[in-house]
Amino acid sequence: MNLEETIKNAKKHQKANFKESIELHIKTKPPKEGKADFKFLLTLPHQPKGENFKIVAVTSKVAGAKKAGAKYAGGEELVKKIEKGKVDFDIIGAEPKMMELLKPLAKNLGRAGKMPTEKAGTLTDDVERTIKEIMAGRREVKSDEQGGIHLKIGKTVSLDKEILENIKEAINAVKGHRGIEEISLSTTMGKAIPFDLTE
Repeated sequence: MNLEETIKNAKKHQKANFKESIELHIKTKPPKEGKADFKFLLTLPHQPKGENFKIVAVTSKVAGAKKAGAKYAGGEELVKKIEKGKVDFDIIGAEPKMMELLKPLAKNLGRAGKMPTEKAGTLTDDVERTIKEIMAGRREVKSDEQGGIHLKIGKTVSLDKEILENIKEAINAVKGHRGIEEISLSTTMGKAIPFDLTE
């Protein structure tokens, strides 16, 4: 079954009353050495509707960060609110010079996978640009411990063309890090449907 047919088939297997997500599942080839899990940055051509992320910017450029789309922006006072659990957020972007303020939160943020890092692109002098890229759909994607990727690629109401383009972008991003053994699609509540890797 080719990719276009798999997308249509996956949509037919929607079971829930709500608009389910279309999920891409990739089994990667194990590395010759080192850990099986890995992570990478990905920007999908078409942002799945409803994927609204709450971004915190720890920055001296407060006005620019808020204009770019940050829900919260600031310095020491904002970090204190984060420490007290008064700020709900998904992602933190920070300037390197502000990282000293986040050091007391490093353990908890690191455990939650939210500590700003250069590799994730969230530790940067250009926080405003980073926020715009995140708002446009850029994400740090993490595999599971076996190297499997599980990614929301669209909604059942998304156009087949948009889902197809998102899948191709995700596959190319994964191939830049690891070989691929199997790929399948499913809706949130539906069964996984494999498709032919040669297509």
